[in-house]
Amino acid sequence: EYIAGDTLKARIRAARSADERLPAREVMAVLRGLASALDYAHARDIIHRDVKPANIMLRIEEPTESGTASSFTPVLTDFGIAKIMEGVQFTGTGMTIGTPDYMAPEQGGGEAVSYRADLYSLGVILYEMLSGELPFTADTPVAVLMKHISDALPPLHLRAPELPSALDLVLEKALAKDPNERYSSGADLVRAVEQAWAP
Repeated sequence: EYIAGDTLKARIRAARSADERLPAREVMAVLRGLASALDYAHARDIIHRDVKPANIMLRIEEPTESGTASSFTPVLTDFGIAKIMEGVQFTGTGMTIGTPDYMAPEQGGGEAVSYRADLYSLGVILYEMLSGELPFTADTPVAVLMKHISDALPPLHLRAPELPSALDLVLEKALAKDPNERYSSGADLVRAVEQAWAP
């Protein structure tokens, strides 16, 4: 299927270049769409394993009859690649396939991966959409993985002080190091964000 639109990665990059953050309406549209897609896949025992903005297309929708501007629908892609991946794979040079920026700690550590790894990745994307920055950055992929595994989450309110502090608690749970301490579904994460933030 041809998807007319840009990737979420390009949208985030454009906002960052303009020294802006994504509008609340866009953040919630992306979050709800991705949460729904992941819950659908997880209910069918499919774990994506590579949820990141580059794999999310923002499909342009036609304007409504009221004449409002075109909206978009987030589309999660690359399920075919995800199905054949088993946790983290390394090339001969020791580099990970894909980016480690959105990997759950257990995935970065080469442990067994459950559907909650996808929800962790969704939490990283949410953090990036809200703050304009990734939670963890470093000079090498391995160093980024180590931060996901061992470093405390940088508080969202220090990077986006205009947002309610209740979102910090939501993100701490979404990005918990222990998979069992995270939200049990994408829908649960959406509800928590809606309760903490009424944009």
